[in-house]
Amino acid sequence: MLLLLCLAFGCDTSNQESSARYRQNEPYDADRLFAVIETPAGSSVSSRYDFEKDRINSTSDTIKFLPYPGNYGFILQNEVIERSLNRNDHLSCLVLSSSITPLDVVEIYPIGVLSIKFNANEEHIVICIPAQPQLQSLKIKDFVDLMTEYEPVRYQVQHWFSNFMGANEVHIIGWEDEEFAGHLIDQQESKQVN
Repeated sequence: MLLLLCLAFGCDTSNQESSARYRQNEPYDADRLFAVIETPAGSSVSSRYDFEKDRINSTSDTIKFLPYPGNYGFILQNEVIERSLNRNDHLSCLVLSSSITPLDVVEIYPIGVLSIKFNANEEHIVICIPAQPQLQSLKIKDFVDLMTEYEPVRYQVQHWFSNFMGANEVHIIGWEDEEFAGHLIDQQESKQVN
């Protein structure tokens, strides 16, 4: 219940080690898509949200490459946070923008999906842009835009994910567009509701 109140009204997270909460500037709206930031752009330390302790924890995963090229986190869907205590129940996302504070909730729109295989598991990372213009450092509208006008960005993101855990540890499966991202999000949401 506390998390739902934090989603609706925001919570003070000045002491993130002892009591971290999601923060956002406006109430949750099911017709819009939001991301909870776990690891900010430029960080070399991987962090994940601990649902049971309700705080950000550094993981044992050491980045063996350059720092994160975007803000890594997960997509917030409905009120499933209260019911789901497993980070794996949420789609991972990379928000392409300047560094965003961990636990901030930002409105996003997907522009594509990068699929990778790591430790024999397939994972989809939804690549997003912040919806708020003041947070946008790239003016990418959709996957076609990413492929044509911003191809070096797509290449850098792919190159980072293929090397962040060390050489030959992650296999790139491929890219899909924002429509595929929408299908993934819908599938994830229906799994969480059931």
